[in-house]
Amino acid sequence: MGGGTVNINENATFALTATNAGSYAGNLMAVSGATVNANPYSTFTITSDGTGALTALNVASGSVNVDQPTLFKLDLSGNTNASNSDKLVSSGKVNVTNSKQIFSDGTESEPINNLVITYNNTGTASSSTNDLESTTEVAETAIRSNIVGKIQDTLTFTRAGETVDIVDDQLSLSADNVLTGKVAVADGNNEDVWISVTITPTGGSAQQLTGEQGPYWRDTTTKYQTKTDADGNFTVDLSAYESLLSDKVLRLPFWQRRTLSMTLLRRPLQSFARKLILMFRHMRIPL
Repeated sequence: MGGGTVNINENATFALTATNAGSYAGNLMAVSGATVNANPYSTFTITSDGTGALTALNVASGSVNVDQPTLFKLDLSGNTNASNSDKLVSSGKVNVTNSKQIFSDGTESEPINNLVITYNNTGTASSSTNDLESTTEVAETAIRSNIVGKIQDTLTFTRAGETVDIVDDQLSLSADNVLTGKVAVADGNNEDVWISVTITPTGGSAQQLTGEQGPYWRDTTTKYQTKTDADGNFTVDLSAYESLLSDKVLRLPFWQRRTLSMTLLRRPLQSFARKLILMFRHMRIPL
């Protein structure tokens, strides 16, 4: 496959299964110059048996992006090549976000905010310290030790947690600048979704509200102001930022007014949701 983009979207499955492969040697899938996106809640698998020297996925100048999949799995464990020269990935990068790695013993890693794995032409993997962001340094060490310097016969990821959505008709900003809203989580557990709010005045710079540091230890930038209750409700007091929210001076049409950027992040740590950026337009009627 040369050029173009392949999207495996929500609830879709891409499965390449080679059975009775015999002594065939070569690529099972090559994406030279193309982009493969394993999108949230998708399934992407490549498996094979046989005895030939196989490459499951030859990336070449293309790229593979894995974001919160139901399952992403490259598996050559059924191949019994005597020279042990199989390659899961060759000559390129696999970019992973909002996922957990499933180790060979079936256990899962801590949530991965971002991971870049680089493979050389022998199928050996590398990933620098700056290429990985998880919840703690210990968690990152466990993930990297399962990847770096190895030629693996399996590589498996699953989603870090359930998707968080905002309930549109429950989001409002009162006259005294108190933001209230409600979230809905795919698994029905709406509690402990942390809320981060950034205000961007029209023609101005984004200003993030003060708050607590998020659970990814390297992220010292994003601050969270509150978290949802058991029913998914939340409240954020924006009264201190009234000057940024007022529309009384500019008298702009509502679609040009200021926006609130909200980041929703699910806790506890073992059940992260992917980050969802929501733009909420402040539509107070000017005097």
